[in-house]
Amino acid sequence: MPAPFDEHGAPTPAQPADAPQIESLLSAQALPTQDVRARLPDYLVLREGGELLACAGLEPHGEGVVLRSLATSRPGQGVGTQLTRAALVQARRKGAQWVVLRTATAADFFAQFGFRPIA
Repeated sequence: MPAPFDEHGAPTPAQPADAPQIESLLSAQALPTQDVRARLPDYLVLREGGELLACAGLEPHGEGVVLRSLATSRPGQGVGTQLTRAALVQARRKGAQWVVLRTATAADFFAQFGFRPIA
């Protein structure tokens, strides 16, 4: 089993040059890409060397945020876990009172962070 990914780097804010890689990663996971460039400041990315490994968006809505577009090119290696943790920390730092998300395929993954179905 590979070592936890936390040892290899920290998520960083997305940069304009990341947009094509984010769109490609999201497309590969059948996630929407239409507003990536407009919402780029709301994205975090995780890189190893020059490779973009994962992305996640934090879309502000009033007193909270929607965690969206979490995608990774390395499932099962802790990349998604590391990025989700970082996104939740960033949401708190920005003063979010709540975080919600919508998923059709990853409810079990997000349950480890305390997310639960609401509808």
